[in-house]
Parts: sequence; C-alpha cells; structure tokens
Amino acid sequence: MARMGALSAAARDVERSPFLTRILPVRVEAASAAGDPAAAIAAGIERAMRRADRDWAALADEAAFALADPQAAAREAGERFDALRRRLDEETRELDDAKGKRARLPDLLLYETAGSKVDSFARGNRSRLETALRRFGFSEADATVAYKNLVGEVTELGGAASATPTLLRSIWAFRGQTRLLVIAALLVLLWIAFGMAQDSQGAWGPWLREQGGLGVAVAEWAAKGWLATFGRVALAGAGLALVVNVWRAVRFTAPILRGAKLLKADLAERSVELDRQIEARASRIEALLAEAEAARKAAETTTQRAASLGARAAAPSALAVDSRADGFVAALDEALARNPARARVIVAVDGLDDVPAEAARRVLDAARRLLAGPHYAVLAGLDPALGALGATPEARRDGFARLFQAAWRLEPGAGFDPERAIAAHLTGAETAAPPAPAPDAARSLLDEPINMAESDLIARLAPLAGATPRQMKRFANLYRLGRLASPNRSALALMLAAELGAAGDPLAVNAALDEGREPDGDPRLIGAVRAARAAAGGGIKPADLYAARRLVRRFTALEEGA
Repeated sequence: MARMGALSAAARDVERSPFLTRILPVRVEAASAAGDPAAAIAAGIERAMRRADRDWAALADEAAFALADPQAAAREAGERFDALRRRLDEETRELDDAKGKRARLPDLLLYETAGSKVDSFARGNRSRLETALRRFGFSEADATVAYKNLVGEVTELGGAASATPTLLRSIWAFRGQTRLLVIAALLVLLWIAFGMAQDSQGAWGPWLREQGGLGVAVAEWAAKGWLATFGRVALAGAGLALVVNVWRAVRFTAPILRGAKLLKADLAERSVELDRQIEARASRIEALLAEAEAARKAAETTTQRAASLGARAAAPSALAVDSRADGFVAALDEALARNPARARVIVAVDGLDDVPAEAARRVLDAARRLLAGPHYAVLAGLDPALGALGATPEARRDGFARLFQAAWRLEPGAGFDPERAIAAHLTGAETAAPPAPAPDAARSLLDEPINMAESDLIARLAPLAGATPRQMKRFANLYRLGRLASPNRSALALMLAAELGAAGDPLAVNAALDEGREPDGDPRLIGAVRAARAAAGGGIKPADLYAARRLVRRFTALEEGA
C-alpha cells in the first residue's frame, strides 16, 4: 500500500505517466468487519474519503446522496446552511462585543472589574485617600469613585508619564492650593513694598521728621532697618507658602500616579488576552464564512438535483445494511466514472488469520462482491493453510480462483522474510531496512508488449490451464506478471498452465522427451510440453523448469507445505 502511494505521488510529477495519480488507501480489519462485512467495508471507504482531500469528500457526498431522498437531502443541506449562518451571526456578535470591550477596557477595569490592581489599591487605602480628597475640596460620597475618576483622567493624559502636568495642575487647581498661592503673591508684594520704602526713605524720612510726634518715631524706626527686616519676613512667608503648596500637591498626586501605573499594568495584561480572543474569533469567522459558502453551494446543488430527480422515497431503515452498502459503493463507482481525473480505491483487508475461517470467508466474499467495479481493487493478506479459502487443497484452489486474480507468496529468502523479521524483533537484533529506491513513474514494466511467439504459445497452452474463459484469462494475466521475473518464458508459461490446470508434472514429460522416449500421461500436457520446447528453440533445461515452478508457486501454489 505504501509503495503504491509513493508510485502514485511520483506519477503526479510525470507528464504522461501510465500510473494513476489519485489513490485512496482503505484498510479494513477482518475482526471488526466479521459481523457485517459489506457495511464495514463501505463505512471504511467513506471514512477514508472524509479524511482525504476535499475532492474525495465531495465524491463521498455525491455517493451518499444517491441513497437518500433528494427532497430530504435538499432540506438537510438548507438546514445545515441556516445553522452555519446562525453560528456565523453569533460569532460576529461576540466579536463585536469583544472589540467594544477592548475599546472600553480602561473604564471596565476602573469601575466594573472587582479585584483589579487599581481597585484593590483604592479599597486598601480608602481612608487615606478620602482624607486627602476632602482636604482638596472633593465632596463626592464615595471617595473611591472620585479617586478612580482622577486616575482615569491621568491615564487619558498619558499615565505615569504625565506626572509633571498632573503635579502642576495639583499646585493651583484644587481647594486650598489657590489660597496659598494668593498668600505667597501678597507676601511677595509686601517684600517689594518694604524694599521700595527702604530704598526711598531718604526722600520721605525728613518729611516725616518735620511733622513731629508720630512721624519722628516712624522715621527713626525705619532708620533702624526694620523695613528690610519686614521685607525679609514677607519673602520668607511667601517661600513657605509655596513650599507648603508643592508639598500638598506631591502628597495628593503620588497615589493618583500610582493608580495610573497600576491601571496601565492591568491594561497590558487584559488587552493581550482580549486581542487573542479577537484574533481567534476573527479566524473562526473566516473559517465559518468559507464553510457557509460551501454549504450554500451544496444546498443549491442538492436543490437542483432534487428538482431534476423529483421526489423519491429514501431507503427505509428496515432494509438490510448490505443493500445500503451496495448502493453507496455502486454510486461511488458511477461518480468516479464521471470524474475526469483517474482514480482508484484500494481496499486492504487485514487480519483474516485472526478470525474463524467462516468469518474470513464472509469478509472475502463481501469484498469480492461489493468491490467488483472497475474503480476498486482489493488486497488481502492471509495464510491459505488456515482454512479461509477452504479445508482441502482442492477447495483452497477453487476458492482462490474465485476470489483473487493473482497472489504473491511470502517465502523465506524473499524480499520480506516474516519468520526472520519476527525473530529479529524478539531478540532485539533488528536492523534498519535499506531505503526503497524511488519509483519510476514514467514507465511500467507491465506495458512491455507480448510478441507474436508468446501470444501463440499462450493460445496453445491456455486449454491446459482451464476450460472456462475466466481460467484462461487468469492464465494470461499471471503470465504477464510472471514473465518479468523469468529468464525462460517458455518454461514459465508451461509450468503456469500445468499448475493452474492441475494437469500433472511437466518435468517427467520433458525428461522423457530429452531421453527420446514417448512420454506417458495427459495428452494435453504432452502437447503443451512439446509446444513450450518448440517455442524455446528445441528443448528446456530441467533447472529452468524448477525455477519456473518456484516462481509460479509464488503466484498460484496454495497447497500445504508447497
């Protein structure tokens, strides 16, 4: 199966390859198929098609449609499309909600998200914040809300990076701060006035003395330097008012900036999560759009089919499952025939030796009957001696001829030696198998034409292989396969015909002819040996006949011990 898959893949790169480019491998276990073989085989094919690419899945839908009522199928397709549209609308609404939540994330974290960093900080320092806020003129009933409002304003201005404008605003914008600034300004004006009075006392001092009384006392008081002292006191008072103002502003601003920093950290964490949700929903919506479009096209197709076929009753559930399996496989065969791309379904039946002989025969019979169409091929691995093909050598021979077109016996010394492989696995002496050569998909050895001499020999030997057209066809097909590995094709054709027709031993007839004696036995066999010797140029060596017998029995021999 793997080799066929590699050959099919290689054929895609060859312009005119004789091999198929589309192979669907299907594996069926006899143990699971023994109860209802036809249903198990059909179900295995459908599962493999669903798991393969979109073209195989479409063919599976087409085959399944043949078993259903077209009107019901059209309704189901429409309902599936409607369901996808509803899901798409729901996902779109949820995406819009997520985008809206992302845009309102600062407000959500400030006011509606209990347990956020800024909320925990505000509630943990509620009393201190309330005192500070009331001192600055905030009269809201809930100090936490007032504090969050300030944090939100700072965050809009740029978060912790806006410390300078926030601090400056705190110096003059709130209650008590303006009063301190006015006091500082008045004191500065007093300092300026005292200084001017000090500098100009030479002009007004004599005038005051001339007035006598209080004027003399004031002039003497100013002359002692008290104006300068009062000026320095006024300037110091102005500076103190400014220091108190800035100190109050810093104490008020610090928790606000801390809240803005906490809010920024919360925003960074929550926004990443929301962005992921938005991206995931957008991807899901894109996938749903593609799925809904495919469902829309499928609904249109099934509706058109229903209109063209008209109402037809679906197969009732009381029918045997085998009949539905037959219908599915037959419909798939017809669909593959209409498909321009060549394709083949390869069904491998494995584990036949793990079930009773009767169950194995049922599985093989079902596979032969079910997969008789031109687009199917069946592979089976079994030990003929275990009775799956019959209890006696004759029964096994007849059973094989009825079920299979060709065989390949695995023997010691062959490319795969099962006994040696098992022993190596159990003893731990396994070695890596050499890599298989790359398949040549440009040509097929089976395309080598049969020349006139071979065709004449096959025609003369065919009656020995069997009396029915099926037996003669099998002889010709096996010769076409076996001749690729045989150096003496005349010997191969002779041994193959004798083996298929169970006509006796060609070796004894050939030996008698070599010795110049008239051989005894079936006249058909004697005539076949003479024809093969003539085709070989007058004689056939016993070694060539023995080699041909070994090769033929790789294809045909089913007797015990052979």
